Amino acid sequence: MDFERVYQKFLDGTATQEEIDFVRAEMNKAKAINDILDNVNPNEKIVKAEQEEVQKAVKKFKIKDTIKVLAIVLASLVVVAGIVLASIFVPAYGNANDNLNVSASEAKQMAAQWVIDNDNNVNADKVRIVEFEREFEYNGRVKKAHYVYVIEVYDGTDNVYELEINAKTGDIFVERD
Repeated sequence: MDFERVYQKFLDGTATQEEIDFVRAEMNKAKAINDILDNVNPNEKIVKAEQEEVQKAVKKFKIKDTIKVLAIVLASLVVVAGIVLASIFVPAYGNANDNLNVSASEAKQMAAQWVIDNDNNVNADKVRIVEFEREFEYNGRVKKAHYVYVIEVYDGTDNVYELEINAKTGDIFVERD
């Protein structure tokens, strides 16, 4: 049956008993639906959906915020490590450079003279520098950082001496094989 047509007959008073029963049954169904809808707060569903979106946004923000904090902490650690290393090594190199009391040419002369003075078989005219290097020595304490000259000297016969000369003090250390 078509509800609108039957309902019009119901209003006009020309409906049969069967049509009246049909209209009343449909109206009872509509009333029951309205009662259910009246008891449900439509805003509840909206609020719940909004809460879920807010929770997702908060979670996303917390993750981004955590990543930012970690990046800042890591950058800070790198800066601190750089400062610590610089405070250890820069003064050491600076002190070593400031304390070069013996020049390279003086070190070579000292090494050749040491060989002449300490080798009985030396041929003084044939003494020559075979190898020469300046090295940085650092033993963990800033005040002990210094340069040394590592010099190999040929004595004119068959001997080669390896000498270390402290660039600050001029002390000579002989390497023995």
